[in-house]
Amino acid sequence: MKVGERLMKLVSRHMTKEEGSDGQRFTYRKGSFAVTLWFEYPAKADGNGQKTDGCGTLRGIREAIQADIDLGELIYIMDESENELTVVDNTEDTDRAIRYVSHDKITPTWLEERIVTTYSAGWYDQAVDPCALAEYLSRTVDKHILQTLEYIVIVSADTECDWDELFPILEDRHGNSILEVCDLPYDGVGIHWAEYQTVVINLGNIIELSKELCADGFSDVATETNIGVITTVLHELFHMAQNDPYAPEELFQGLPVDPEDQAEAWARKTFEENGGYVLAK
Repeated sequence: MKVGERLMKLVSRHMTKEEGSDGQRFTYRKGSFAVTLWFEYPAKADGNGQKTDGCGTLRGIREAIQADIDLGELIYIMDESENELTVVDNTEDTDRAIRYVSHDKITPTWLEERIVTTYSAGWYDQAVDPCALAEYLSRTVDKHILQTLEYIVIVSADTECDWDELFPILEDRHGNSILEVCDLPYDGVGIHWAEYQTVVINLGNIIELSKELCADGFSDVATETNIGVITTVLHELFHMAQNDPYAPEELFQGLPVDPEDQAEAWARKTFEENGGYVLAK
């Protein structure tokens, strides 16, 4: 037997191997001595050509959270599984629950399940197609931005009627209605509920603004509404990333410092580079 083969045979007696969805872990243990090596699988491209890393990103977030816990930060892990991790952040006395999901779970189907359209909003001639919106976001938005998303809610101009419909649907981790503490955007086009990782779009107000823009006849309501919906959704999603304590700094590089200007610049740039159409007609 060659020396190398003999050495490998001796080492293998004390070596254990664990295999997960994102890599392999080898542990050599002899007596009180132990050493672990981790080999991460290379990133794979999803159906839209974006690179995914299985649970690698989730593991990195888990390690960052544990480091903050070790430093005494008011944060703790409430629940975790192979594909999800829920942390409670009380650093600002808000007891905010944030659920992180593995990036390979963020598919068009997963996103569509998080889009809630009220009955009234679905009756507009310029209604949003949830499937098209989900496909668009999956294709164009960095999954570090989407990793905490709970809901994208599309409401009409009749926010009082929509409030009644949404009250039993939108719940926090404790089963309480989010609308007990949050207001729908009755006089704006969108809002981000920072404590609940939820984006709300007022489609009725976007349509009315689009009609004003089309008064000179140089555009049409559907075109302007489509632009308004996409850029508003992107804008509010970026605010969600700004409020993610573990979002990578690379997301914000090259953008204005002011949070509002930053979100608008990123939304406009993303739309200009990718275009897109998300209306049902």
